[in-house]
Amino acid sequence: MPRAWSCIAVGDDRQYGGNSGYDDELASRYSFDSNVANHKQVSKGDLIILRDGDRALGMATVEEVTSSPGTKLIRRCPVCRVTGLKERVKKHPKWRCNNGHEFEPPSESEEPVDKYVARFGSSFVRLGQAVSVTQLKSIALRPGDQTSIEELDLPGLERLMFPTSQEALNMVAVAGFLRSPASDEADEEHETDLVPSVADEREQVLRAIKVRRGQSSFRRGLIKRYGSRCLVTGCELEALLEAAHIAPYRNASHNDLSNGLLLRADIHTLFDLFLVWIDPITLIVTFDESVCHAGYAAYQGKQLQVGIKRPSLACLKVRAELLSMDLA
Repeated sequence: MPRAWSCIAVGDDRQYGGNSGYDDELASRYSFDSNVANHKQVSKGDLIILRDGDRALGMATVEEVTSSPGTKLIRRCPVCRVTGLKERVKKHPKWRCNNGHEFEPPSESEEPVDKYVARFGSSFVRLGQAVSVTQLKSIALRPGDQTSIEELDLPGLERLMFPTSQEALNMVAVAGFLRSPASDEADEEHETDLVPSVADEREQVLRAIKVRRGQSSFRRGLIKRYGSRCLVTGCELEALLEAAHIAPYRNASHNDLSNGLLLRADIHTLFDLFLVWIDPITLIVTFDESVCHAGYAAYQGKQLQVGIKRPSLACLKVRAELLSMDLA
């Protein structure tokens, strides 16, 4: 189940307090060790928001996490041995520990640690000046002033990313969709009526199949945009036409008409279940093999029947990525 983390990354070879440094490369990897809280929690598929002391620098999806044994040069207070140190520029002695002892220099020793590297592949997205550390702290699940790796609330992160970066928002959308609801792991004989969180998109999609007539204004807008016909089958019986969201619905902002398709009810159900998908570039419609055998072969390989106003390319790409992740 993907999680989101705020990680201090103040630059290449970052160092602070008792740490002698980490070998980071902002756009491709994040390094940490077993002295850091949450070091065992960061996993493949998680989101990492890299930050300095003031703002978020960028976001990435973890492609892999590797670990190896090693040693690290650790600085400690020579009086009380704590690693919580601050190097001062204008005062002497230059060093002060969290317990108030002042000294120069700190004691140093090589200590055994497990070293971790989270690699991002090509997923890194820069965030500019848009998101402050204060905003990230406001959505921390367990706030801590000195936490180098701090877990964030995924729906809260989505709200921060919405006005910031479409690429970053797409990454949060994928992570949110892949969060498995608790009922996925429950015994079928003991299932409960789960009320999902905002991030539990898989559960929301299944519930949406049963609740078709909500958001009537969205449906009316799509009829005006595309005409009273199913964009896949050409069916013109308006009573059977439903408004389908391309990128999964979370809030009213997702009711933009470019994020919608007008589909016959059965096609809408197949679309929600990822048994039919649309190529973002060519708009060619493809049905799952099992669906073709059930009577839908006539629509296989046809192009979506839109006019001048195409659906959003970004939304179609989000859905294609969700599909590839869901089938992986």
